[in-house]
Amino acid sequence: ENVKKDRTILDFGSGKGAVHTQWLREQGFNVTAYDFGNNLIEGLHDKDALSKQYRVIFASNVLNVQSSVSMLMETLWQIYNSLERGGIFVCNYPASPRKIEIPASQVASCIKYVFGGSMERIGGTSSAPMWVISKLRVH
Repeated sequence: ENVKKDRTILDFGSGKGAVHTQWLREQGFNVTAYDFGNNLIEGLHDKDALSKQYRVIFASNVLNVQSSVSMLMETLWQIYNSLERGGIFVCNYPASPRKIEIPASQVASCIKYVFGGSMERIGGTSSAPMWVISKLRVH
């Protein structure tokens, strides 16, 4: 509700059915679905999505399924590099499933390290938060 329909949006880790992408497209938003491997469906996902820039990127149920801190950092850098300066990143860190058992505070530290902008919890709980992050700098 806080994003203009003409903004470019990336659904990072959209899943095989890209449910969020499809719903947002039906509402008139300019959304690109990105996933890889067996989740990639031609015509629904853009396999080259990370070579473009977006005003908004959201990752729902993505950070919690990274298998290591290094994989988490790689994912965050992929998102960072695809986000326009001044853009926003919205993500969550659900309690389940989690492939690595690190606290939300450590995930928040990783996000702050990569993005360097402002970070605000906009939902969830302290142990399973949803955040919005602004990209203010360019590395």
